[in-house]
Amino acid sequence: MLEASHATADPPFQAGSSEPIAVLELDARLLQSEWIICDKVAEYLSGIASGAHGDAARFSNLFSVVVNELTELACKNASNKGAVRFELYRRAESIALSTVFTCAEEVSTILTHTLTEATDPDLVDEPLGDANASALRVLDFARICNAALHACVTDKGLMAIEASFPLRGELA
Repeated sequence: MLEASHATADPPFQAGSSEPIAVLELDARLLQSEWIICDKVAEYLSGIASGAHGDAARFSNLFSVVVNELTELACKNASNKGAVRFELYRRAESIALSTVFTCAEEVSTILTHTLTEATDPDLVDEPLGDANASALRVLDFARICNAALHACVTDKGLMAIEASFPLRGELA
């Protein structure tokens, strides 16, 4: 499931959420200069998230793959100023990761378009460069893991993407 919207104060998928169980904020330039940090972010957040699932090891592996792709997407597309912020939420039926970062308007348009329109592969008919390729990788892994994706641009111009993983049901 994918949703997109524009010009919101905060990502709409965070409305009504409790406080995050983990928050990690890194300088975009640090992520871009030290690529290995993407793996460390995924490992750290998946370790926290997996404790909520009955099959912790399998959930951790699947969660880590999607988080790593989201982290790399943010790393590649974030402007070289500002932060990349990760917020992990435990909800009644899911674990959700919100990833928020600053990027150029044309990049956020591409990301939102790809993460929204790619539900029907025929709608993504033009190559949109690296941002599109990164978003399609996130989308592919999210589908494999039964994760729902939500994407929007906040009124502060921040790209916000949430991946929500079911706590029950079939894992990939």
